[in-house]
Amino acid sequence: ETHGAIDALNWDYFSDSPEWKDAILDRAVRMYERDKNHASVIMWSLGNESGVGQNQVAAAEYIRSRDERNLIHCEDMSRRIVYGYGYPADNSLEHRRAANSEVTSVDSRMYPSVDEIDKLYNKDYLTAPFFLCEYSHAMGNGPGDLKQYWDYIYSHDWFFGGCVWEFCDHAVETSCEAGKHRYLYGGDYNEYPHDNNFCCDGLVFPDRRAHQGLLELKNIIKPIKVTYNDGILNIESLRYFTLLTDIDVCWTVLSNGKSVAQGKIEKLDIAPFKSKSYALPKFEINEDADNTLLVSFIQNISTEWAEAGYEIGFEQFVLSQKQNAPALETTTENANITVNEDSRYITVNTKNTVYKLDKQLGSICSIKADGIQMLSNPITLTAWRAPTDNDQYCKQSWYNDGLHKAEMFCRECSIAEATKQTVRVKAKLVLAPPARIPVAHIEAEYIFCYTDGVKLDYSIKVRKFENEYGLPRFGVEIICPEGFEDLKYFGYGPYGSYVDMHHSTRLDEFSTTVTEHFHPFIRPQENLSHLGTRWVALSNDNKMLYVFSTDKPFSFNCSHFTATQLTETAHDFELEPCKETILNIDYRQNGIGSNSCGPELDKEFRFTEKEFKFSFRLLAASKEIDPYKESGRK
Repeated sequence: ETHGAIDALNWDYFSDSPEWKDAILDRAVRMYERDKNHASVIMWSLGNESGVGQNQVAAAEYIRSRDERNLIHCEDMSRRIVYGYGYPADNSLEHRRAANSEVTSVDSRMYPSVDEIDKLYNKDYLTAPFFLCEYSHAMGNGPGDLKQYWDYIYSHDWFFGGCVWEFCDHAVETSCEAGKHRYLYGGDYNEYPHDNNFCCDGLVFPDRRAHQGLLELKNIIKPIKVTYNDGILNIESLRYFTLLTDIDVCWTVLSNGKSVAQGKIEKLDIAPFKSKSYALPKFEINEDADNTLLVSFIQNISTEWAEAGYEIGFEQFVLSQKQNAPALETTTENANITVNEDSRYITVNTKNTVYKLDKQLGSICSIKADGIQMLSNPITLTAWRAPTDNDQYCKQSWYNDGLHKAEMFCRECSIAEATKQTVRVKAKLVLAPPARIPVAHIEAEYIFCYTDGVKLDYSIKVRKFENEYGLPRFGVEIICPEGFEDLKYFGYGPYGSYVDMHHSTRLDEFSTTVTEHFHPFIRPQENLSHLGTRWVALSNDNKMLYVFSTDKPFSFNCSHFTATQLTETAHDFELEPCKETILNIDYRQNGIGSNSCGPELDKEFRFTEKEFKFSFRLLAASKEIDPYKESGRK
């Protein structure tokens, strides 16, 4: 790579200068003679990101002189076919294509978006198979665009794949304690020049522990495509050479996360790029539940890379979903809610819970169930997430708009209705950085019920931003006291799930601890949010705080770290966990993408809504309850 030559305004100097011909040819000769007998080497490169010139042509001539069938790759040449960089102004596209095809065997690019590929490359334009020598930059939390690429690759025969950049994070391990990693990166030794943490851009940690990105890639490129319709599984092989007889299918029907039917199809006798249909036995499901079909592809033989029983991939189909959450119980027999108001607070007493709402903040500041406090801080609105590495280019717009400092302010708060069954409090709120234009105007309504907890309803209007990236997130932050350590939820897990990165996750019930519910990226950032959450529960012994979805599922994440901590801390090992538990309930988050080096986040996944409604229900309890029964109350 000769990026330094760009500063001299001639990226092609080394590749085209006679002074460097012998050095470049020597490198190509040694590469070829070293690797010529490796069965896994399918192409020979003339140099990556190093300009274009006669020295590369000489290298290509040598490689072909050893075997005229050798395939040759040079991304710089392929890219310039399209854009004409470095060619004379009168050099036509046809001439550029001809010059390239004399040297290279494939048309190659780095990091174009799927939309760009669709517009600039097609079977009428291409003179050779199309290849992405780099795509989908796997830095930090990500990549989030893998599914788009592979849908396009499989639907276009001229597009034969690509290489995710890259396999592993590169960082210096400085810890001597087992299991306690201290990774350092660019600048940590006061060296210059350096590229900060840009070397931490892999699918695995330096010690090869998997990031979620590797699991996402694994499930997206599994060698099987499966569809389901009315009791019939259709399975298609995406292999080129071998049968699927080394794979069994294990299927399970789940109702609210519990198995109600299961079976197995042994040794899939399906030839390459052929398909076969299988009728599943009839099963019954509870229509008033979230019902899914989980189809797992299991290796039935041991190999050098995995034992028999290893899952090579899965697919999940939603058979039916619980209808929108029912209305709160507002006519409970013998209900006797009481409400008190003074100059600062509104206090609502229900059957087992006392709520206190701070009128100055326009928010609930205390929830006591049977005398046990559930909150450490008032519930607050937030639009900030700790930027991911893939937020590298949009985060500056977020900082410019003050989203990292946005606070909730109350303009009006009062009791709208008070009966023995229901108390309704309405507030007009703004989310704004200090002394700055508001990010959003919010109308909030808190509906307190005798036995069903409190429903929080928000109607949001977001101001227009100059940037096109939208909001990082929108939701509420709930901070619970020390001890709320056990975490259960029904949503997409157990790994992080975002609008564009959720194919390694499944809809199910999961149980973990708040401490374990964290992915320690070398540079801290947003992680482990969960799409499609129906309910989440935090507990401290038998003291429980439940959050139920209402009109539609929400996204949440939960840890011992605030978004501010994750934003301001440079290394994972420098993080100091809070004793409290920080729970974020989000309407949604911005997508992930791979824009640390890859294309901009697709507009489909940007959080650019300007008006929306968001609601959920909080229920405090002094003992564990059945969340499925509770969320289905009439």
